[in-house]
Formats: sequence, C-alpha cells, structure tokens
Amino acid sequence: MRMLRRTLLFAALAAGPAHARQCPPGPLGLVLAGGGAKGFAHVGVLRTLDSLGVRPDLVVGTSIGAIVGALYASGLSGREIDSLTRSLPLVELVRNVSNRTPHVWGSLLPLVLWEQGAHGFTVATEGIHELRTNAVLNRILLRGNLLARGDFDRLPIRFRAVATDLRSRETVVLASGDLAQAVRASSAIPLVFTPERIGDRILVDGGISANLPVAAARAAGARRVIVVDLREEQSSADSLDDLSSPASVAGRLASFLFTQPRDSLGPDDVYIRPDVRGFANLDFGSAPRDRLVANGRAAADSVVGRTRCTAGRGPPAIPPLPTHLAGWEVVNGTGRDGETMGRILGLAPGRRLDLTELEPRLSDSPDIEAFRELWLGPTGLGDTIRFRARVVPAARRLAGLGLAYDHDLGGRLWLGALDRFSVRGVEASAVVTLGRFQSDFTGVVVPQLGVRRMRLSPILSLRLLSQDVRQFS
Repeated sequence: MRMLRRTLLFAALAAGPAHARQCPPGPLGLVLAGGGAKGFAHVGVLRTLDSLGVRPDLVVGTSIGAIVGALYASGLSGREIDSLTRSLPLVELVRNVSNRTPHVWGSLLPLVLWEQGAHGFTVATEGIHELRTNAVLNRILLRGNLLARGDFDRLPIRFRAVATDLRSRETVVLASGDLAQAVRASSAIPLVFTPERIGDRILVDGGISANLPVAAARAAGARRVIVVDLREEQSSADSLDDLSSPASVAGRLASFLFTQPRDSLGPDDVYIRPDVRGFANLDFGSAPRDRLVANGRAAADSVVGRTRCTAGRGPPAIPPLPTHLAGWEVVNGTGRDGETMGRILGLAPGRRLDLTELEPRLSDSPDIEAFRELWLGPTGLGDTIRFRARVVPAARRLAGLGLAYDHDLGGRLWLGALDRFSVRGVEASAVVTLGRFQSDFTGVVVPQLGVRRMRLSPILSLRLLSQDVRQFS
C-alpha cells in the first residue's frame, strides 16, 4: 500500500511539469476587436492579463482595439491605460462638432463655409473636430511613436494596426510608419471621420474588412491567440419597438457593416467576449465606461484563469527614449512647412528632446490653423531622432456666409473671406456685415502662428462703419 502511494505521488509530481509544457511553443498574440466606446472593455481584459502575468508577444487591433492595443504595446499597463482614458476629454471630442471656422472670425459662425481645394471651392461639411482628435492621438502615442521610430516591431510588444482600403475593401495591416497615423487610419469610422491617406492608399476603419483580425495576428507569426470580441449578440426575438427609431436602425445597419464571419480558433486559443449589450458605440461617458471596464475584467477572469497556457511573465522591458533631435522636415511639403512645424512644436536641431514641452505643444496644435493634419514620422537609431513629418495643409482660402444677432442692432447678414498668404506665417481676413441699423467692413492681417494658446496682435487692421441711430418707441 505504501509503495502504491509513493507511485501515485511521483506520478502527480511528474504530471505537473508535463501539463505546463503542453502550451505549444511560439508567439502569443492578443487580438483586440473594434467596437467604438465598447472598447473600454479591452481595458478591463488587460487589467486581468496583467494581474495573472499573461503577456503577449504581439498585439493586433482594429479601430478602438488599435488605440488600446498601441498604448499597451508601447509599454503601458492596463491600470495606466485605465487612468489615461479617464483623463481624456473623450465625450467632448466626439460631441464637438465644428465647421472649421477660422479663429480670426471670432464669434461669427457661418451657416455655409466654402473651402478652396484642388478642384476649386467646395462646401465644408460639419463633423467631429478631427484636429482635436488627431492631436490627442499624437500626444498619447508620442512615447510609443518615439520608441518605434517607424517600425512597430521595435515597440516593447510587437504591434499591428488593421485598416481597410476604401477603394478595394481589402484589409491593410500596418506594421510601420507613424504610429499615431496608423491608429488614426484604423479608427477612421466612415461618415464620422475623413479617410486617412497613407502612401497610395486611402484608408478607413479596419472594422469594415476585419473587425476581429485573427488572420492578421496569425500572418504576423502568432501561434496562439487571445481574442477579445466586442460583438453584441443579436436575437431574433428583439422587439420591433427596439428598432422603431432612425438611430436604432442606423445602429443596427452599422453592426451589419462591421460584422464578418469569425476566424476559426484552435484548442490552445482563448476567446473572451465581454458583455456589451445595450452600450452605444459613441457613448464615451464615465458611467458606461466604468461598467464596460468591469464587464471586460469579469469576462477575462472567467476565461483566462481556467486556461492551461497562462505561464506568468513580468512586464515588458521598455528601452530608453531617444533624446537627441537630429532635425526635421516635411516630406510632402516645402521648406516653409518645415519651418512652420518647427515653430509650432518648439523644435531646435541638436537640442535635447523634452517630452514635457513637446506633449502640450502637440495638444495645443489645433489652435494654430497651419495644418489640418500633422504626423511626426519619427525615424533614427540609438539616441538620435529625426522627424520626417507628413502634413495636410489647411485650406488656402475660405469664404463664409451667416447671420448674426445683436440685442441693440438686430439681425445682420455677414459675409467673410480669408486668404492665407504665401508670405510666411501671415493671413488676411475680411468680413462685411449688412444690417438695417449698422453695416461695416473689417479687414485684418494677423500672424498665423500664436504662442501656445495666445494669438498675436494684428499686424494691420482696418474698419469702415456705417451706422444709423435706432429709435425705441
């Protein structure tokens, strides 16, 4: 009997290591699906993975999954990403609708705004303030961008962003370039954000072609995958009342657009599906965020802890950031564009790169209307960094038509025009207002670049006024 017990004990001891070795060799990939604000659930999943010591070798994300995934691949923990999302003005970014009214027009809001483009003047449509969105992406991904310097395999965890070619609807896997621009392309929701041009491709949200990019993870070398799916289960028992409003119908149609058949998973893969029922894709409020983070953590706790392939590892090693700025240029612009970029960001060749100064300047860049988009494009080796930026310049000329009301002077019709001179850093604006009691013409020439949030005083101003005395009975 004693011999039998010893035999069973030795067998149990031998079974432990053998069981741990059942995890197949090769990279572990983390696949984060798209889903708008439902992506807060990703943060909860990451917090569980961190607590269990599960660290992937590769992160592949689509849309909101690309945003969260890029932060995680850059070395941030789930807890740090949670804190970061709470500090960002996400609700304001989504609700802040702008028709790109120039600062120099002050409080005058046009009913119609025309912009001069490659094919003449066209009506500028309203939409989410993309300047602010791009600035936020540039700021929060700055450290990862400097670590990658154009190659996403240099990040503490290898990373891929998934986008869609608008012309062909082909899946485009982005592994190099500007990290913030790649994430922006992956999350360019149609009709919400303008498409992003990278090279010869015009890219939109990756969810249209690969909302759950398992195939992209396997193509990048992942042998096993942890998949976080944000699809909401649709039941045939849904009542007609749930689809009675145009908004609910639009939401259902959008879900059709972003849904594809799920790639097959193997026995060593992990599938996590947080509860996202009832959450809107664009509701970035604090209350739904907290519930989604909790749901993501609960879903991961119930799955990851029961899997056999969860060998713990410490956090990834994060290399030091480069600090020597060798120079910068705008590769798709002129030398004057490079000078403008340098003044906006406070750059100086040979100077030590100070992130505490660069990050707020990136945040304030929308207040300076020189560029509609600015992507740093960092390159370099060792301690050296060089920016090979790409820009989308602001419209050279604008015209606007609107109505203004003053309690004393009544309603007035106004017409405005703006011309950004080829002279460095100067723009001219003229506004004509026509009213029953007052008509005026105001012309100003101002520096295009201010200092941080402050605008400089006009170089030249002219005002012509015609006014009648208003009599009150």
